Amino acid sequence: MGYIAMFIGAFIVSAALSYAWWIKVRVIDLRQDIFDIRDELFDQAVERGWLSDPAYRAARTRLNSMAANAHTLSVPVLDFLARRVESNAHTDIKEEENVGTSDEELRGAIHDCKYRVAERLNKYIFRETLCGIAILLAYRVTNMASKYHNIPQDDSMDIYRRCVGEAMVILGSDRLNDLVDSGA
Repeated sequence: MGYIAMFIGAFIVSAALSYAWWIKVRVIDLRQDIFDIRDELFDQAVERGWLSDPAYRAARTRLNSMAANAHTLSVPVLDFLARRVESNAHTDIKEEENVGTSDEELRGAIHDCKYRVAERLNKYIFRETLCGIAILLAYRVTNMASKYHNIPQDDSMDIYRRCVGEAMVILGSDRLNDLVDSGA
């Protein structure tokens, strides 16, 4: 009996240490993916002469800020952002995002970067954490139940999809700490 208890205790300690390392490794991995996306945009900017374009500079600054603030993104922060989206109380941040350019190719490259970062944030939030996986499972069960019982589907997951975009805006504008400090 003592060996079984010792094995279970060692397993629990090992799982806790592995999870603690996993948390750090996944942030490093997210940052590296953001840097890779930023570097690909930089390579395109060098090739096509976009380095001085304000839209490119804004996109690069946003990507750098996202990488710097990647450690703050979690399901509770996403919930906080969801509440901010619902209240629409951060329109000043959205206005910062709309730096325009006349170059359609640059606009497309920036849009591609935003899409790739949003995909990566979605993976980071919903597929790399136990809490995120639980949310996805609950969403799928709810959708299956609503289809089975002919209940109109609640697209509650849409708020979280929108929040990945909001996370990009808020983390990218380096204003998350201001929002948290203001208690909004």
